[in-house]
Amino acid sequence: MSGASPEPKTGAVKPIGNEISTEPLLTQLRDFPAPFWIANVMEMLERLAYYGLRTVLPVYMVLAVEEGGPQFDHIQKGAIYAAWAAVQSFLPVVTGGYADRYGYKNTVGVSIAIKCIGYLVMAYAIDLASMITSGASDGVAGDATVYSMFMVGALALAAGTAIFKPGLQGIIAVNLPDHRSSLGWSVFYQLVNVGGFLGPILAGVMRLMAWKWVFISCAVIVTLNYLLFFAFDEPEKPEVEGDSNRSFLKVLWDSAIGITEPRLMAFLVIFSGFWMMFYQLFDLLPNFIDDWVDSRDIVDSLVRPLFAAFGGSVPTEWHGHLPQEYMININAGMCMLFAFYVGFLTGKFRSMTAMIAGILVAAGAIWALGASSNGWWTLAAIAMFSLGELMASPTKMRYFAGIAP
Repeated sequence: MSGASPEPKTGAVKPIGNEISTEPLLTQLRDFPAPFWIANVMEMLERLAYYGLRTVLPVYMVLAVEEGGPQFDHIQKGAIYAAWAAVQSFLPVVTGGYADRYGYKNTVGVSIAIKCIGYLVMAYAIDLASMITSGASDGVAGDATVYSMFMVGALALAAGTAIFKPGLQGIIAVNLPDHRSSLGWSVFYQLVNVGGFLGPILAGVMRLMAWKWVFISCAVIVTLNYLLFFAFDEPEKPEVEGDSNRSFLKVLWDSAIGITEPRLMAFLVIFSGFWMMFYQLFDLLPNFIDDWVDSRDIVDSLVRPLFAAFGGSVPTEWHGHLPQEYMININAGMCMLFAFYVGFLTGKFRSMTAMIAGILVAAGAIWALGASSNGWWTLAAIAMFSLGELMASPTKMRYFAGIAP
């Protein structure tokens, strides 16, 4: 079998996932253009802020008002996450079309501002509600006005992410040749998880100072992307006949009906199951670990000796347990360390084969997470899920880039 797939005849369907490179690893890395690397760093900063918040947010939302939290009940928390997921999942159907039509950089620039607003509104939701209600919301668990303000901030953050992703990943896609796409998307995924790994560490420190600083630091970090925004020009993308003349409403219509393309629709239905599992790590697992998992053995046998080796001691605020954000962070840590290599290996297989195998591994891990409350077992299950994610998720982006017009 040759290294790269032949070009299909006009009108034929291009095979997806067969573009396998036989070039040496360093050669492939060296030939990626500068905009590819800049876009990857921007994504890393965006993910640092995003996952720095998401890993501690479930705990904050149900935190007692006496400890500085809004003390939402789990129904309120679930409603916020449901609305967040709906906006972040369905809005890209539209924003992706506008990124293609009006420019990737334009959409990225707008999204950064929206995300910053979202972080800040969430940070000051309790204060804003107090101003609106003239203090009537102060100290009230799950207050409706606090809830409404927090929802506004969460939806702004979701909308900003939904606008950021198509623009940023469009920049990367047009800078990747087919025969290097597997490695390129794995580099992207690895740098994403560098941010995803550092974010919870930052959040864990910030929340010991004051919960508000978690949100503020995330807003500052995502705003740093403006420093990179002007470091490259709008990339050239393949011309699509009639694209430059499409009106605002025509783009909206084309984006809405584009999702009904059979291959895309079938793939979305299948892969939505993976994302349902993935978000349990950030929406439900933090509370499960916080309430039920006994991680004292991990602290005593591993963490305490590490602190002692550097002349420190385990923070008393941990109450003898490892904070859930550090346990979940094994996911980003594994992706950060191994995405590059796993992507290099999965590049030797068809996209669909790698994705199905990864989804099956991840499904087994999700079952295992609920099978025991032992800390070491939980870490092992998170690590197993991470392996499945490494096989499936970067490959998904390669597949999407391959079928997108």
